[in-house]
Amino acid sequence: MSDATRYRRFLVTFLGVLVLLLATVAAFNFAVDPFQFFRKPVLYRPAYFPGFQRYQNVGLARNYHYDTVIIGSSVTENFYPSYLNRVLHVNALKLSISGSTAHEQALILDQAIASGQVKNVLWAIEPSAFSFGPKGVRDDQAPFPYYMYRWPRALNVEYLLAVETIRSALVVLKGHGEHDLETLETWDRRLAFSALHVLRAWNGRCEHFTRKFTLAALPGPPSLRAMEQSVEDNLVRVIRGNPRINFWLFFPPYSILAYIPGDSAQLIAQIPFERTVMQRLAPFPTVRVFDFQLAAEVTHDLANYTDPVHYDRPINEWIVDSIASERFRVTADQVEHNLAQLIREVNAYDLCRDNPHLLDSQPSAASPAETQSGLISSRR
Repeated sequence: MSDATRYRRFLVTFLGVLVLLLATVAAFNFAVDPFQFFRKPVLYRPAYFPGFQRYQNVGLARNYHYDTVIIGSSVTENFYPSYLNRVLHVNALKLSISGSTAHEQALILDQAIASGQVKNVLWAIEPSAFSFGPKGVRDDQAPFPYYMYRWPRALNVEYLLAVETIRSALVVLKGHGEHDLETLETWDRRLAFSALHVLRAWNGRCEHFTRKFTLAALPGPPSLRAMEQSVEDNLVRVIRGNPRINFWLFFPPYSILAYIPGDSAQLIAQIPFERTVMQRLAPFPTVRVFDFQLAAEVTHDLANYTDPVHYDRPINEWIVDSIASERFRVTADQVEHNLAQLIREVNAYDLCRDNPHLLDSQPSAASPAETQSGLISSRR
């Protein structure tokens, strides 16, 4: 036997073994399907993996029954679907993605809409999510799994051969993972909420309360054009293309400290962002927008928060109640009045003057709850 023949035989054998191995891995992952990409499991108890929303939400959107979806970043993770079901008379599924961009939110919403079930969308609209631009994704922790969002799903070889799929399949077969969709990714029971925790995360100074601003003088953010294009591509596009779906959009009730100092990125971005959103959505009768930034009874009570942005579960329930009663609903002709009111509140607020004892009683070291709060904040 010549060397060339032996080489060809070795190569054919090697390729055959490799193909068999890959086929075995793919068959195993297809059968277990830990992220429920192809089907909802019937041979084992459905399990869910905290921290894998970008992977897992696709299977939930494609294979579960619902008529309403919750979309947004970590500020929406404390929505409990059963509460929406009871108050709004819907069948809700939460598809929140912590730290998500607007494009990521639009991608998972597209998956849900493609199921043909969606009648209502509850969506938290934040300038930070839209500041990444029309196609921006978060790749700071892991590459975004575009292959999970591709149609048709039968051609998803990457999922069937991914190491993460194998690892998660083994976890499922051992009976591990979360089993309650109601509490999946919620963090209200793990964190502490108080003014002291907010102040520790804020790290501001008394001099910040002395700076005053006017609506006309605030500059736009450097990412304004990218933000506006993201509104067009990831928000307006979805709404325009689905005229039979009701959209409940809301500006979340960040604490007043989130906008101080007044020249911070948060306030500078919020002004043109809210103008753009309200102007672009005005023609659509299926859209209702709620501005919870003006709810001073919530935003000025720091006991509702674990940091300047993230609020406790009762506030999520209050948001649902407000939507049901149409409280804090706004229209395009009210946007300038509302933004001016926000500026007035920022200018008038002075924690050092009104509650100096809070600044004197800040903890000297971060508690475990505060540490976790920082992690959640960074995941946004």
